[in-house]
Amino acid sequence: MREISNWFWKAPNARLALAGLTVLALLCAWGPAQAQQQGRVTGRLTGDPAKGSLEGATVVLLRFGAKADGKPSGGPVGRMVAGKDGSFAFENVPIDRKAMYQLGTRVDGGLIASKPFRFPPGKIEVRMDLPIPSLVSGFDGLRISQVLLVLEARVGTLWVTEILHLENPTTNIMSGSENPLELQLSPHAQDLEMIQMELQEGSHERVGGKLLLFGKARPGTTSVIFRYTLSTLLGSVRIEKSYALPVKEALLMVPVNEMEVSAKLLRPRGTRKIKDQTYNTWGAAELPPSAALRISVSGIPIRQWIFLIPLAGFLAVMAGVVLWFLRKRLPRAS
Repeated sequence: MREISNWFWKAPNARLALAGLTVLALLCAWGPAQAQQQGRVTGRLTGDPAKGSLEGATVVLLRFGAKADGKPSGGPVGRMVAGKDGSFAFENVPIDRKAMYQLGTRVDGGLIASKPFRFPPGKIEVRMDLPIPSLVSGFDGLRISQVLLVLEARVGTLWVTEILHLENPTTNIMSGSENPLELQLSPHAQDLEMIQMELQEGSHERVGGKLLLFGKARPGTTSVIFRYTLSTLLGSVRIEKSYALPVKEALLMVPVNEMEVSAKLLRPRGTRKIKDQTYNTWGAAELPPSAALRISVSGIPIRQWIFLIPLAGFLAVMAGVVLWFLRKRLPRAS
């Protein structure tokens, strides 16, 4: 066997034949796989943008997947300029059947993205149009997918944080530049702070017991987060909330063992833990517009000077009695 092996490696023609067969086998295996890895993504920008034309808009194709260790990976696969009718075509797209792809563009300063998609099994071409939302005035059809009220006690005050997830179920951009969204706010609320405003070109203004939100709500979900303080009376306070929009879910969260809470329309939902804090939770679903949430809170720490009020009242009464006694006695003595 060793002699045959030595003869084979010493024979030039044998080595050349083996090399040729090896290269041919690699080419045969690599050729079909390479053809299957190349695909095509076509589509067209559709709709009526608020300004300008769809021609010349840059369209980006993205791919998202996962590495061997499970960590996400991805990035742009291609970039091109849309044609006169908004059409585009990405050629030679690397196909990964397990990966997700997505199209995106920017129109009128806003980012527009398609739904994520995959290459179907056995297919090497996907058509995906990218609709461009139209601009409409007002917030008709807007709803609240979730409102979350978080109460935190401080000495003599109650911090209220409101988290609203506004849902635009249409394909249009709702503009509140002229007709803002009105949210009820207690007239006694102080230290109002806007924490997060995702409305495009968004701004806010407080007018008495109303918080006015200006800006544009794009299709999908937009979040608004703000907070304020309420003064308490002897450790108690009442909160009344209602929203002009339908509410899919309302949640109230209060740290465990800090306050006593009772709420109308809200039912206990056990406890939830966020980071290192555990909260008692109340909730309600499918609230109609203007449904009243009445929340009573007690057990808030009282400022120390509050205890001086009864003493001051007692001293005032005693001073009055002394003055009355002196006025009665002085005429008799004279």
